[in-house]
Amino acid sequence: MLFVGPSTAAPPHALSVRTILVIRFRHLGDLVLTSGLFQNLRAAFPNAKLALLCDPRFAEFLEKQPPIDTVWVLPKRGYVCGSLLKGWLRLTWDLVRTEFDAVIDLADTRTSSQIVRLLRSPVRIGYQPPLRLRRQWWEGRAYNTHIRPNRLGDAEHVVDSYLAPLKQLGQMIVQRQPKLNDCSAPAQARHE
Repeated sequence: MLFVGPSTAAPPHALSVRTILVIRFRHLGDLVLTSGLFQNLRAAFPNAKLALLCDPRFAEFLEKQPPIDTVWVLPKRGYVCGSLLKGWLRLTWDLVRTEFDAVIDLADTRTSSQIVRLLRSPVRIGYQPPLRLRRQWWEGRAYNTHIRPNRLGDAEHVVDSYLAPLKQLGQMIVQRQPKLNDCSAPAQARHE
């Protein structure tokens, strides 16, 4: 059974949410499963800018999915240490300047929890307990709203853990199935 934990942040009103960032770095299959979350976020917050932070390998594909307005990418790992650090500093600075109203961390990594922490958004949703076995004491403080992930053997589908943040945002689930748009169609046809 999916548990939605206590929240210290009040669910935002649909008109007050202007920007939402979803963090899911890797695994194309998991990124496909987040499409249901994006469809529901678009229905609940029609005027909000929806952004995704992911691995650069998937950016081109995900930029063509209409519910997603902006795709932010992690810096590519380079051979020169300075260029990687520079990439992270630039990404962090750009994300902080965007001032997201809500951040949903579906990656559940040390990196993602620190990004959430730096953004200081009014609503910060993350897994509690974490999917990974060990979390440092400072990582849990990144979130002010918690969702409990599905574990192996849970009766619910993994899609439910991707949709769980909607409950914490005070929104109903209107679309359960992940849905991708045909990327081969011209851009004008996709947005009609």
